[in-house]
Amino acid sequence: MESIQTLSNQYALGHSQPELERLVHQERFLGELTEIMLLKAGLVPGMRVLDVGCGAGDVSFLAAKLVGPEGAVIGVDRAPEAIAFAHQRAQSAGLPGAQTMAMLRYENGPDSAIYAWIEQLTRTLLPLMQQTGVATAEEVQVDTLAGRMRQEAVEKGCTLITPPLVAAWARKE
Repeated sequence: MESIQTLSNQYALGHSQPELERLVHQERFLGELTEIMLLKAGLVPGMRVLDVGCGAGDVSFLAAKLVGPEGAVIGVDRAPEAIAFAHQRAQSAGLPGAQTMAMLRYENGPDSAIYAWIEQLTRTLLPLMQQTGVATAEEVQVDTLAGRMRQEAVEKGCTLITPPLVAAWARKE
């Protein structure tokens, strides 16, 4: 018997107010463990952190605490309700929105930040891509990647969404 698998782009639990509040309660239970994981991952003051799928913002808040005011954290979520909720919580907690926590949502169109983000991520991963034989620098053409993606996405009316479990850390130079 053949099975048909359908993948959804939607977060299974949704982004309702009760679900966002559930995430806050979950953080109270898992916060210490999450902080240990972030420390073991190497977060130190001055780093820049990208929290993809930030939801209510709790991991972003922990990361902001660890990287301090000289670092930066960007929390990204596709749900405007989650972004608004996390932004409100960041303001209530006294986190300086423009300096340590900025929320945004990936959208389509020529002005979206996703094109530059994917280009930079690809540039960072290019040595590993070459080492493992996934692609060569000539095949990727990373210097023109953002422009090519932007052009194709706009022409075809696409919306680009990153994989849900991508995170990146970098030391501030």
